[in-house]
Amino acid sequence: MKVVSFVDSFGCLVFNSTLDKNDRRLLRKQTYLQKTDCYFSAEGGINRSRIHPDVEATLAYMIYGIFTADTFIVDRGVSQHFADTFNACTNKTISPVNPELAPRSVNTQHQVHGLAFSGGVDSCAALWMLPKDESVAVFIKRDPTIPDKKHKGKAAQRSCEVLSSKGYKIEQVISDFETVRYKIGFPVDWSIYTGMLVLTDRYDFISSNCGMVFESAFRIGHSFFSDLETRKVFFEWCPLFEAIGMPVSFPTSITSEVLTSKIVVDHCADWKSQSCVLGGEKPCGKCVKCFRKTILDAKISGNRIPAEYYNVVNRSSVVNQFVSKDPIKHENVFAYSLLDNPPLGESAIYSSLLEKIAPRQLLSRDYGFLERIYTPGLKYIHPQLHEHILNKLHLIAEDMTQDDIAFLENWDVR
Repeated sequence: MKVVSFVDSFGCLVFNSTLDKNDRRLLRKQTYLQKTDCYFSAEGGINRSRIHPDVEATLAYMIYGIFTADTFIVDRGVSQHFADTFNACTNKTISPVNPELAPRSVNTQHQVHGLAFSGGVDSCAALWMLPKDESVAVFIKRDPTIPDKKHKGKAAQRSCEVLSSKGYKIEQVISDFETVRYKIGFPVDWSIYTGMLVLTDRYDFISSNCGMVFESAFRIGHSFFSDLETRKVFFEWCPLFEAIGMPVSFPTSITSEVLTSKIVVDHCADWKSQSCVLGGEKPCGKCVKCFRKTILDAKISGNRIPAEYYNVVNRSSVVNQFVSKDPIKHENVFAYSLLDNPPLGESAIYSSLLEKIAPRQLLSRDYGFLERIYTPGLKYIHPQLHEHILNKLHLIAEDMTQDDIAFLENWDVR
């Protein structure tokens, strides 16, 4: 794979790729390269000369890496340190290497923490936890011409506007990079950071944050406990971010989805957060996120849901498939949401969900501990953020006990 980049007359950073013969065999996969070029646009234009070649190479690899067989060629030489890290992480080679290029460094007088912002509940909770004056939230806005009726993005833009009015530093980067792959979407999960990488032309980012809760970082509520650092995705990507001086950081890795939702309900109610991406300015009410977040928010707020609401399981094939899985994803959150919060009226679906969870002996435990702080997750938060985040969280939550931690780390419902 060869990728060239340039800034066009509109100030957009443009990437264009060319497959080599080894890459072409990857076209047979279900997800394949359907478009060779893409662009990124930011207010005021993009100054490519201020983007370190190692950062630009990381950005290009995020877009085209899954379509690359063995060799990744860029048009600006990368540092030897980055090349060595890239080769070790990906089992691929990158060229050319500029032996005189030093790895990226930042101006310590102006360093800031970046947040890949989505407008969702976990993302808003992460922003609430970060130091306001030392953080920049970056939202990737899809090119409005992309023909995707499902992902509206209007709610996230509304949240960006509200937060800007409250004095938060919010940047929006417009791009069509999701059209590079078929089917349209992020080439890799880490593509949430693309906008932040583009904006290194104006910000000295020292960390790359996002709202990954501990259910995702440690697979709590999945089949069994699994630490992120033991998984392939960690080995492939985290060292690359370290190499460019922007290590990944997850402020919400010490919190459950329960606590992030509680933060938003109690402290960010007017931020217009919305995890559903299928609806417009209001949630669609038919997707998995809507179902899970609705019953969770009801429990947190002390409200009871009408029994009829649970019929969405029968009306939506997506929700039906989701709750039919064994175990249900984020089953700990479902246990918290369903326990001691029956619907208004009789619901066979509510009862069946309780029955499905009960054999795992999860109902014998008080799930209030999900409102507490999982301190082992601090290892996934930038060290400079530890004190600030813990001080803020300790105003509203306590640390988990050793018993709570042992329960989580022995999670296994196979």
